Amino acid sequence: MKKKKDDQAIEIIAEWKASRPDLKEKAKRVRKQRNHQKGIYIKFPEDLLEKIQELAQQKHIGYQTYLKFIISEHIERLEKKSARRS
Repeated sequence: MKKKKDDQAIEIIAEWKASRPDLKEKAKRVRKQRNHQKGIYIKFPEDLLEKIQELAQQKHIGYQTYLKFIISEHIERLEKKSARRS
């Protein structure tokens, strides 16, 4: 029974990865940047932090990783928007 569930989980993950080819590129960028990170301290209102943690948990990632993802995505959108205006 456990083997069947493991096989199903592997299949679901493979399908998900296939549906998101953009993640492979993002993962490469994150690995490349990993050694060049600097720690910071930031305060959030408790209710906002709780929402961020809940959303991160739904995606099965840590909330700090989720915050980096959100910020990175936002900056990419701003850069694309700025490039279109130029």
